[in-house]
Amino acid sequence: MPKKASKVNEHPLLGIWEHRHFPAKWIISILNGKLMVDGVDSSNWEKYRISHLSWTNTALKFTSLYPSTRRVVSNTCTALPKRRMKMVLCYEVTEIWSRSAADTVITEGTSLLDGRSRKHWLIGTWHNPEGDDFRVMCRISFNNNRWHISGEDTGDSERLRVTAIRWNGRSLSFRTTMSSTGQVCHRTFMAISPDKLKVVLRFKEPEHWERLENSDKGSTE
Repeated sequence: MPKKASKVNEHPLLGIWEHRHFPAKWIISILNGKLMVDGVDSSNWEKYRISHLSWTNTALKFTSLYPSTRRVVSNTCTALPKRRMKMVLCYEVTEIWSRSAADTVITEGTSLLDGRSRKHWLIGTWHNPEGDDFRVMCRISFNNNRWHISGEDTGDSERLRVTAIRWNGRSLSFRTTMSSTGQVCHRTFMAISPDKLKVVLRFKEPEHWERLENSDKGSTE
């Protein structure tokens, strides 16, 4: 269990935190000598449910649940200089991705129960414009008995670094890293039809937040 902060009333994360691109606000305060976390989506004032809270002298960990979507995220917050905070988010989502319209795939004589067909169906270009990773497009090929995968952020044409490619006979997994943001995503692709993939995404995203000016850092005891 993490060591408790020796002077919790002077903890560097106390205050109200915001991100210029996201509507969420995090309020870190003190209650009965313990750090407390509250979160709210300022676009609709929906409150996050917080659990598994622990802290050290410079860091804070907690799990957040967004009730309307049931999204569960593990959050690790670390104090930075100049009223800033690094927040690392870890969470998992399952989506259905579609094949690019430009792809062609042979479907004659294939079966949902045929492992070779599932492997063949993975080859092509895939994306989900409605998902968490809506700007990312992945291209998969299989040559010389090896999988070849590339990823691209279609918003700015940034190439993703692809590592740890694994095929277990039913699903293809790999890790992508986006250099500009530091986002790491473990991806598992499994073909469910010639034009659809079941995709499990496990994200690890670092973000930098800023404390609101004049936010109250005092004790609520």
